[in-house]
Amino acid sequence: MINQASDTKQKKILQLLNLLTELYKLIISDIPLEQLPLDVTVSQLRVLLALHTGGASRMRELAITVGVVPSTATGIIDALVKKGLVLREHDISDRRQVICRLSPKGDKLTGMLWTWGETRIKKQLVTLTQSQLSNMLEAVESVRNNILKEKEL
Repeated sequence: MINQASDTKQKKILQLLNLLTELYKLIISDIPLEQLPLDVTVSQLRVLLALHTGGASRMRELAITVGVVPSTATGIIDALVKKGLVLREHDISDRRQVICRLSPKGDKLTGMLWTWGETRIKKQLVTLTQSQLSNMLEAVESVRNNILKEKEL
């Protein structure tokens, strides 16, 4: 009986992961491309959004956040600096450390994208019942709390 329950739980986890991936793809495919600079790549967009949500970041931390090696992050940042979307600064306490932050132009772009995404998701959330919203909120809070506990270890 335990194996069957475990198998059912694993299947639900896979279904949820697949649905979240599909949801991400559906939303990302609707990004208003006409409002993006034509030469911004998906990798660059991920870095911009990471800086938008996390604030200024050291190069190594940024690479980890977006899931690339530091040399790849450096290349992405170089391109974003040339486009005027990111500023690169040296840490005053350790000149070897590079800190990246959004430029005003980058902040405006990511702010627009973030607002667009929130509006898109809110439009779907209002269609849910109170019970569905409560269940979803409880589940997402539990996942967040578990991640925060892991980070404390």
